[in-house]
Amino acid sequence: MRKKKSPIAGPGAAENHVEAAREETTAKSALETFYALPSSPPPIAGQSGIESHSTPARAETTADVPVESKSVVPSSPPTEIAGQHEHENLSATAREAEGAIARVKTTGHFPPPPPAILELIDLQRQRVHAIKAQSFGDRTCDSYVAHFLGYHSDMPEAEGKALFRQAAEMRAGVEKQLKKVQKAGGLVQREDQAEVAPGPGGEGHISRESHIMPALSVCRPIILNTILARAGWDALRKTAEARMCAIAGQFPVWPRAAEVAGFAELGLAVIVAEAGNDLTAYPHAMHLWKRLGLAPYKGRAMSQWHGKDLTVEEWSAQGYNGNRLGRLVGVVGTPLFMMKDRPGGYGAVYAARRAHTALTHPDWTKAHSDNDARRIMLKQLVADLWGWWRDCARAADVSQAA
Repeated sequence: MRKKKSPIAGPGAAENHVEAAREETTAKSALETFYALPSSPPPIAGQSGIESHSTPARAETTADVPVESKSVVPSSPPTEIAGQHEHENLSATAREAEGAIARVKTTGHFPPPPPAILELIDLQRQRVHAIKAQSFGDRTCDSYVAHFLGYHSDMPEAEGKALFRQAAEMRAGVEKQLKKVQKAGGLVQREDQAEVAPGPGGEGHISRESHIMPALSVCRPIILNTILARAGWDALRKTAEARMCAIAGQFPVWPRAAEVAGFAELGLAVIVAEAGNDLTAYPHAMHLWKRLGLAPYKGRAMSQWHGKDLTVEEWSAQGYNGNRLGRLVGVVGTPLFMMKDRPGGYGAVYAARRAHTALTHPDWTKAHSDNDARRIMLKQLVADLWGWWRDCARAADVSQAA
């Protein structure tokens, strides 16, 4: 704000008074603008993960948790603090008002997930973190053993992969034998954890070629401590997955979903958790596909786009999360594929897609065609699940109305 001019005697006095009044009015208007909140902020993608929802779609959601505004806006500007200039107080007021407006806009108007789904979301986060910790421990251990076996960065890629596979097999063998020792009650653990199983010749050692035994003997403490360090993450993951299965088994849609070959409670729990909300919050299955990374863009699967193939704006608009899709494929897509030819499987969807792309994309490799058909099969399951979920919601509404 510009400093007010002091009125002076003379012909310009009236003009100075008018200008001072105009500046005071401008300041008040600016302050009122900072405190003005939109009466109906536009919907913003929040917990449901889609860009927009129609009013009917929001009304159809089964979430019964009331929406409460988390923003508190003061009814009047804060009082002036002694020793501060007027423009500094106005700036502080502006910052507080802008913060309040931002909080209102980010809160959105969508019904939050029901308590059971909120718990699923939290459990899935714990599960994902445990899996990352398990993988990190295993990979670092395998790297240590592989280097002891002779791995170096200059060796051919095929040989390097072979050594890492050998290291993983050694770790798995020690873990298997350790479990047998623990089950038999023969576990021996010293304070320094240098030996966690009986010595040479006893349980805990695996029969390998002679050139492997020295590596196993030297690397054994690393392998054993890796297994022990991972035990806590193993337990956390097991507990989280058991609770997730229990919650998913209580959903009204589960009896119908259980008829799908290869689809288990954990798969349902992961889909709902990664969706981030009651599935009826999605107006159409295509919105759910987009959230889960299954929707195509310009005729190609999002997993086929890389880096600068798309602009920053296009990546942002698609909201693609490769990790989310990977988690879905691992716990839902792979079992669905393995059981596709069983009664209730989605083998017909897979076969039809392979036949279609054989005609439309003869240049595709078998691997490309296989991955594409698996994606279509997973998309069909997600679409069916979305429909079954909405049918259950409608049935519940009818029964309550009756």
